[in-house]
Amino acid sequence: MPLTPASSRPVAAGAKLRNSVVQSIANATETNLSFDTVLYDTDGFYSAAAPTRLTIPVGKDGRYLAGTSLEFASNAVGRRLYILYLNGTEPIAVSQTSAVSAGDSEGCLTAVWNAAAGDFITSRVLQSSGAALNVQAYASNPQIPTLWLERLT
Repeated sequence: MPLTPASSRPVAAGAKLRNSVVQSIANATETNLSFDTVLYDTDGFYSAAAPTRLTIPVGKDGRYLAGTSLEFASNAVGRRLYILYLNGTEPIAVSQTSAVSAGDSEGCLTAVWNAAAGDFITSRVLQSSGAALNVQAYASNPQIPTLWLERLT
């Protein structure tokens, strides 16, 4: 099969965000992660006025791959729940882990879905350590925490 010239391939559309500071998550309270740094944004998916979401712009309907990665501070008690939400109400990916006695609890989710202009995704967490617990942020690792999406078609 011949290769398609680069000039005739569809232009990629997507965005990737990270948070540069730790975010405290209250015990037993679902919380949207907030993001303050745009790693890239091809078409205005991110707005600083809505720092917890990526929104599909007008003219960018299609099938998307979205993901989130994060890390809770070390704490040996309870469980950690990681959720990607569509439009704030529909979970499109969910993962749950037990706390670990040594080291941080890490979570990573991906989902594919059909999106229309105005649809948005958020990364939400829930933890049951018995007290507030931080979602970590590292200057040396811009991949934690992140929220991203890429248009597939």
